[in-house]
Amino acid sequence: MKRKMKIHLDYLHLNGFITDTIDNFTTQGDIIQNHRNEIKIFEYGKYKFVVKSFKKITIANRIIYKFFRKSKARRSYENALKLLELKIGTPFPVAYIDESSVLYLKNSYFISCFLEHETADKYLTDSPDVPFLEAMGAFLFRLHKKEVFHYDLHTSNILTIDDHKGNFDFSLVDINRLKFEKPTKKRRIKNLNRLFLPFDQYSILISKYAEMAEFDVFSFAHKQLYQRKKHQVFIQIKSLFKDLYKKNVAPAISRNTQK
Repeated sequence: MKRKMKIHLDYLHLNGFITDTIDNFTTQGDIIQNHRNEIKIFEYGKYKFVVKSFKKITIANRIIYKFFRKSKARRSYENALKLLELKIGTPFPVAYIDESSVLYLKNSYFISCFLEHETADKYLTDSPDVPFLEAMGAFLFRLHKKEVFHYDLHTSNILTIDDHKGNFDFSLVDINRLKFEKPTKKRRIKNLNRLFLPFDQYSILISKYAEMAEFDVFSFAHKQLYQRKKHQVFIQIKSLFKDLYKKNVAPAISRNTQK
């Protein structure tokens, strides 16, 4: 198995530790997430890192990532560097590691510095936190203004640091699906639709966004809510087909391959 490893210049002196971390990923580290991807925390002296192992993908996609597309780990690393260059918050990228055979990508890891934070979910309780929602709306406006679009945008991918004086700093994570593109109004609307917030919270956020973008608030909100409904219907249909596939198609494929 061939291993490709890219380490940031600031962390080249930790090459041995990073290699050992990947070699022993399955047996060491503290798990903080293990469903779609596995994420662990590793510590070394004064350093604290987050290591993300991307989920196993289909053979077809493994071949694509081997020959035709950058791995999710590599995209995460390069996107983080780009965000920091644009002065947009994200945990500092330390390294990415791709392990592959001759034919396909086998494993992929992204390592970043640990960032003390809360996710945006903490502030989105039953009672709307108006200052927080307006701050997040302003952050998303600045994001789009700098031509950054997060295509896995939801509140658990927005880290929040509160100075307890009414000011919030935001950082993005899970950034392998970022795109850097022109902020048309249609593109902004579709991207904001990925935030599944209750109506009252959503209204506060998009009103602040529209105000900063100098859009007509009523017109923008109307288009936004219309597109949001369409997006929710699409997600429901997609979920239905996934369930049907898991219940009927996948078991049939499994039975045929075992014959």
